[in-house]
Amino acid sequence: MPLLLIRFFDAFVYLFAGPVTVLATIPWSLLRLEEYWGWSRLPIATEVHALGVVLLNGGAVLALWCTFQFIRQGHGTPIPTTPPSELVATGIYRFTRNPMMLALLLTGVGEVVVTGSGLLLLWIFVGARAGHLYIVELEEPVLRQRFGAAFDDYCRKVPRWW
Repeated sequence: MPLLLIRFFDAFVYLFAGPVTVLATIPWSLLRLEEYWGWSRLPIATEVHALGVVLLNGGAVLALWCTFQFIRQGHGTPIPTTPPSELVATGIYRFTRNPMMLALLLTGVGEVVVTGSGLLLLWIFVGARAGHLYIVELEEPVLRQRFGAAFDDYCRKVPRWW
């Protein structure tokens, strides 16, 4: 099987195992839990609901874009077992070092706005904190070791978040 096809397969496995779990399976479970407990949700105006849909879909599109940029430019995937062999510092990565995490945050905020769920809002805070710790404590040291001075230069030029 050609390497590019393997990378696409790996990327879709990543998207299913990671973001789909974080942004679909767990939120669905939290919404069911709120229903079970009889918790009410915040009422959402139609205009605000529409904004939530835009955020949700925009975040999903950004996540896909980041994944394909890893495949195309980095010659790898977001999966730690098949990481990019080249530092990806172009496209959206010129503006933020972690657009994938921002994509997940946008999608999650969109879910909160669409549903009005307090538990989902808590989940977004927990996920954002866990993502920040993962990036700072685990991912960045590995990237610094893999790409050396090029990664340090990238960090000086591009902010971690925005």
